[in-house]
Order: sequence, then structure tokens, then C-alpha cells
Amino acid sequence: MARRSALEFTALTPQLVVRAAADLADELGNVEHVTLAGVAAHFGIRVPSLYHHVDGLGGLVRGVSLLSLLELADCIREAARGKQGGEALVAVAHAYRRFGRAFPGRYTATVLVRESNDEELMTAAHEINRFLTELLLAYRFHTEDALHTIRALRSLAHGFISLEAMGAFGLDLDREESYRRMIATFIQGLEQGAGRPQ
Repeated sequence: MARRSALEFTALTPQLVVRAAADLADELGNVEHVTLAGVAAHFGIRVPSLYHHVDGLGGLVRGVSLLSLLELADCIREAARGKQGGEALVAVAHAYRRFGRAFPGRYTATVLVRESNDEELMTAAHEINRFLTELLLAYRFHTEDALHTIRALRSLAHGFISLEAMGAFGLDLDREESYRRMIATFIQGLEQGAGRPQ
């Protein structure tokens, strides 16, 4: 990232600091590699100046997590627009992987989110689950069944994204096709099993 001039610091806001940290996380591949020093260097300022905008490193990472959850939610909503049932789930699964590949640091920030008393953060995380639950209405799932299904789909996608990021797929074989088949098999299982639409 290009370093900003000291003059630009006068317009610095918490939102700009968090977005810079998110961009840095993507460059580094993991939000856990982001430091206050790295973000301060981006703006050409000293680390103590960041405390006017974020509550230390923890507050910075929290901000990146919230931003990333909101962006991921927008991404999967857009992918599912105009679709329903299995078609919507397939679109969401592929959008989820695209997000993970395009924004690896932001993606790790979404995975870091744990249940907490942070109402804003939890609302953003639960909103994604609520949206996915709505997509599963076609399968006549009870809420608990829907959550189990969401957890399974997320685990499949996350496992693939993580292995891909680590370079674990060494064979000269189309990864797009592998992912497509994996998701298609999962959806087929939903449609042929207890959750088949009626």
C-alpha cells in the first residue's frame, strides 16, 4: 500500500483506519498478521496516533471483523438475488469461496468471530445465518435442522478455501471443477434426503 502524506492524517477517521487494516490483512493473507505499526506506517503516522481512532489492536481487529462480515453478507446476498432453493445455495457457496480468495485477510477476520457480548458484531454474524436460514425454507427445515445444514455447508466451503490458500491442492486438476462437484453433491444430498422440498 502506498504511504499517505502527513497532511492526509487530518482527515483520518476510524472507518479509514479499519479499511486500511482490512486491506493490509488481505495483502498479508491473515488478519492476525496485522499490526498497529503496519497500519500507522500506511498513513505515515506514529502508532500512538491510532489510539485516537481505534481501541488498540483488539479494537482494530474487531473493526476489520465487523467490516468483513458486512461485506461478506452483501456478497452472498447479491449472489443469491433472484434465485431460490438449491440454485441459491450453489450461488452462495461459490460467492463465499470467491470472497475468501479475493479477500483472504478479511475472510480470516470473519472466521475469528466468536460468541461475545459485542452486540454489533454478533448481529452482523447472526444476520448471515438468518439469511441462509431463509434460503433453506424451501427444504421445510426446522430452525435447528437449518443451522446444522448451514454449519455443514460452511465447513465444506471453509475446508476447501483453507486448503486452497495453503497450496495443498498440488495435482494438476481443475480446482473450480472440484469445488463445483463438492457443492453439487451436498445440494443433491439435501434434495434427496429428509430435507427434500415438498
